[in-house]
Amino acid sequence: MGKHSELTTAGHARAGKRVGLGLAVGAALAVVVFGATSTLVGAVTTDNSTVHGNRFAKALRIDAGVYGLAATPEHGTAFGPGSAAGTVSFDMLPGGATVVDLEAGDTITIDVSLPLGVAPAELPADDAAGVYTRAWSATQTDDAWTVSQAVTATATGPVALPTASFGITADLADVRSVEELTVRATVGLPERYASTHPTDSAVIPAHWNVAAGVYGLAVSGSGSNTMSLQFASHPGPTGEKLHLVPGDVISTTVTLPAGVTPAQLPGASEVDGIGYSWASKRVGQGWAVTQTQTVTTSVERYGPTSGMFKATVTNQVWNTGYTVQAETTLPVRFTSAQARMETKVPGKVSPPGIGRIAAGGGQSIAISEANRAGNGWGVNTFGQVGSGSSAAQVTAPTNLGALGVQPFLQVAAGAHHTVGLSADLRLYGWGSDAYRQTGTDPKSGNKVLKPTEAIPTQAVAFTQVAAGTRTSLALDRYGKAWGWGDGGSGALGKSAEGSAVPRPTPLPQPEGVKFVQVEAGNQTTFAIDTDGRVWGMGSNAGGQLGLGTDVPKTNVFTQIPMPDNARIVQIAANASTENQQALALTENGEIIAWGMNAGGEAGLGLDGSQPTSVWTPRKIQTPEGVRFTKLAAGDGVSLALSSTGQVYSWGIQTLGYATPYQTAIPTLIQLPAVQGGYIDIAAGDAHAFALGANNALYGWGMQNAGRLGTTATGFQVTPKLINLTLARSADDAGVEADAAAEETAADAEQVEAQDDAAETDEIDAPGAIDEGADEEHSDADAEPAPAPAEGQADLAPAREESD
Repeated sequence: MGKHSELTTAGHARAGKRVGLGLAVGAALAVVVFGATSTLVGAVTTDNSTVHGNRFAKALRIDAGVYGLAATPEHGTAFGPGSAAGTVSFDMLPGGATVVDLEAGDTITIDVSLPLGVAPAELPADDAAGVYTRAWSATQTDDAWTVSQAVTATATGPVALPTASFGITADLADVRSVEELTVRATVGLPERYASTHPTDSAVIPAHWNVAAGVYGLAVSGSGSNTMSLQFASHPGPTGEKLHLVPGDVISTTVTLPAGVTPAQLPGASEVDGIGYSWASKRVGQGWAVTQTQTVTTSVERYGPTSGMFKATVTNQVWNTGYTVQAETTLPVRFTSAQARMETKVPGKVSPPGIGRIAAGGGQSIAISEANRAGNGWGVNTFGQVGSGSSAAQVTAPTNLGALGVQPFLQVAAGAHHTVGLSADLRLYGWGSDAYRQTGTDPKSGNKVLKPTEAIPTQAVAFTQVAAGTRTSLALDRYGKAWGWGDGGSGALGKSAEGSAVPRPTPLPQPEGVKFVQVEAGNQTTFAIDTDGRVWGMGSNAGGQLGLGTDVPKTNVFTQIPMPDNARIVQIAANASTENQQALALTENGEIIAWGMNAGGEAGLGLDGSQPTSVWTPRKIQTPEGVRFTKLAAGDGVSLALSSTGQVYSWGIQTLGYATPYQTAIPTLIQLPAVQGGYIDIAAGDAHAFALGANNALYGWGMQNAGRLGTTATGFQVTPKLINLTLARSADDAGVEADAAAEETAADAEQVEAQDDAAETDEIDAPGAIDEGADEEHSDADAEPAPAPAEGQADLAPAREESD
């Protein structure tokens, strides 16, 4: 419509009216004659209109209406999160049109309906411009606001309808649907007119903080080739209202480090209006695995959803640990409470394998690296050193290989006997045989002075041995446990309870269960199966089985529950005396303990408690960031080897440091620096050892009776080097063994005299164990014979005689 001057004469006005009437009548005639459905008349149109007298039967259509309706936030691109201010704006004419012809008194209204939670701020002031006036008002009905603008022509003629805007405040706490966010506007015209664009609508751009994101990022699996990674969209079992619309996309990308590779990913699927797809790509040396969720139909409530895929891990990464990261991307109108998550997967501790050093009830054994020859020293009352000598003490390391004994893969020391696994996977025993715990021919008597092969077991190949106070255990290559010695308290099964088992015999094992490690304590038998579960049988009088106060003993393998269902890779139990604590090493390098705790040897609970007896397994407090790889248990003391090759101890006395004298928290022992760190540990009745990667052996604790390989007496508080070369060649080993044997024979009487004198010496460490008492309970203590079962003859040998 063309522009008109606001200044006109009356003649011009009348002429305009006549011309306008003529055009209208002509248009009406054209409709009747030619049947036209719509005819443009300047800035107005007709739609199936007919003329009645001097007016149209139907309203003229004009362009005046509502256009470009929009809600704009004051800051940013969206309202929220929380309360926010902004404006609603609109035009009354389409783009390119500037005026509309009105008669004086004509009023055009625009009613703007606001959604719940949106309210007008202070309305604009009423105003006037040339040929119109404008007024604003607002009404509230059922908590919903309507803002109205009324433009009234003050003169007949073309009117330039103004653009309009007003302020609003929006408080959209909950996520709304598109319908619930829609602003609607309607135009009201004089009766004779109809708008070509009578309504308009706009969606308020809103932004919300939502819970949806990435949660529960975790890695599980028992082996490097069976790892599973999983994550979820929400922290709990319920989701939330997000009012997702078709085309919305939610994606979660899991970033894997070098050494972790995704396996075959899940296939595409669709569940409840959401399509799921998976993709992976290389990112540097690692991988990025993305789950994409695409909304295909409107979804009011979202989540929880989850994702899981499998991956493989290299052995190196499996052992050292790694970090997995995940990030979730939501539609732009949402901000996640947790869009990113990181999970550190600690290195999985492998079973420590067989050790090269052992300490028992006064005896000490070490295996050389080059020729696997055994070396023994210390208390030898029952021949437990294995030197072949009947001397009560062996004060210098004696090479057992010089006695024609097979090379050893492993040795284990009990209270008064020692067992070994030879290089050809056969079993050997020596020391006290009062309960047939050596497994050798009973004709050998109650003392076996040198390593002697156990009674043959039909060519069974064994992989590990363990020695208890009066029992011995072995594990064969098929995961079967064998036992012999004192069957009291059910430690060797129901059939052996109250009697002695004279030779290696298969133990009753849970059906379908294979063991990977066995351990013997004080009248207890432990085993770990292929799933990392712990089993035990025997006495629980002091909580040493970890089965609670209601189980005094059991003669069948019973599963021992671990905290958090932890997978266990090693069990260590004190067998040097009857004071038994048990330690379990988890695959994450944590320590679980139970049993005797009078000196703190079973540790300080995570809750800070330290009872004198711990009746069920519990995790103990350890130094932050330290991961352990091997454990050892002695009388009143426990040792742990860290992944960095350092040695820690806790308990009382035989700690390897002067202060504290007693502690329930693993504390670092200040050992000499060794390239490659320390690789093995052992603890006995009053002494302990650490073996370096350079084959240097350090010991500490009670020195009496040659426990540390010398004639010294008293208490060695800190570690000292043991005069033993474990990396020597076979030739050197033979020469040194001959020399050691000659020295032992020449000094046998002198050694006994020195030990007798040592019983009256004072101990260097303040408050340490009384040496006289120590000698009484370890060096010359005659083991009691096992009590016969009710109604059964006593099958045990006579009481041992001490030297």
